[in-house]
Amino acid sequence: MNNTILNLPNTDSKRKLTEKLIQTARDIKMLPDIALKAIEIADNPNASTQEFANIIAQDPRLTRDILSLSNSPLFPRAPGVKPISCLKMAINRLGSRQTKQMILVSCYSSMLNQMDMDEVQVREILGRHSFLTGVISTKLNKLFKLGIQGEEFTAGLLHDVGRILLATAAPEEFKALDAMDFSERHDVIQAEVDYIGTSHAEIGEWFLLRNHLPEELVSVARHHHNPAACGKFKRFVALVSVADDLANYYQRKELETEYDCSDLASLRLLETLGVEAPVERLTEAWPEILSDSVESSGQLSRLS
Repeated sequence: MNNTILNLPNTDSKRKLTEKLIQTARDIKMLPDIALKAIEIADNPNASTQEFANIIAQDPRLTRDILSLSNSPLFPRAPGVKPISCLKMAINRLGSRQTKQMILVSCYSSMLNQMDMDEVQVREILGRHSFLTGVISTKLNKLFKLGIQGEEFTAGLLHDVGRILLATAAPEEFKALDAMDFSERHDVIQAEVDYIGTSHAEIGEWFLLRNHLPEELVSVARHHHNPAACGKFKRFVALVSVADDLANYYQRKELETEYDCSDLASLRLLETLGVEAPVERLTEAWPEILSDSVESSGQLSRLS
């Protein structure tokens, strides 16, 4: 890995930041070998459920997390249906595609817990934001009938991974740049570039590429502040961008004021991409979406 990947000018301070980021990325490899093997099986249409379960079962934490998530608010059970207690049953219920997403969720949660941050509160606040954005993304996917099959939660969870990496590798620079007030100034990316030569979006893109994650997740990390600049996955990135905005509203603690999405560029982009009346639908639905998402994300974060 070199400076050009992170778009960092070749100065002493930027070089030191690059070295810190690379070392941190080495220390917190996101996908352990078992998870990589399981994802390969998930992508193989000829693999059996038992083969998939056997690979996952080699990692006790991964097994526990898949079972916990399969019984979580993400996958509500019908009345009278018993909780899932068997890994093979969990895979059958979720399907290989959803199970693959839950593997990524488990690995991300494990990575987050292992990060050595100066302030535990920073990790907790950013972790809470990640889970909330992920759950809101699933609610918006249903509201707008986009038909995404689980990837939206993972994308919401990972969208700010560059922010978390920066807080871990360079806490002083992070504090200078990010008050964690979730005001999300329009110039936040440019402010980061001006100060450290790169942005949390570029750092996130670099880290997810380094860990061989799917390109749609990489695009969300890179473009969630400007989905219009994304190429192949505009609708997907715009969806997570809207979820991020609603999560920011909640974490700004401005609940005494109405959430106003009338000028939200990501919603307007969704409209141009064929989503019918997204502003009007979200204006009507956001109170229930936010209330449900806050409760569900709190339960999910306690599972991690």
